[in-house]
Amino acid sequence: MDEALVDNAVVCMAKEIGFSIDGLRREVERRGKAFYPLSRRGFREQLLIRELVSSEVTRDIEVSDVGKIYEFLSSQKKPANKS
Repeated sequence: MDEALVDNAVVCMAKEIGFSIDGLRREVERRGKAFYPLSRRGFREQLLIRELVSSEVTRDIEVSDVGKIYEFLSSQKKPANKS
């Protein structure tokens, strides 16, 4: 797993919850956890799991008629008729 990818995931996660990297590190350590290396290892493991699941699912999916998929999705957006 590329270290830059792990770094990017940490930065994105910190931004999503309103922290800088330093702020996230302080918050994690305030809660009694070690930010490095444990959190980086956790991020790396989660990224690897996500990558594996994505590749396995993608490999097993076969789309035969994209038009039917769009038709189905469109029908799901329409409000139900109330009687």
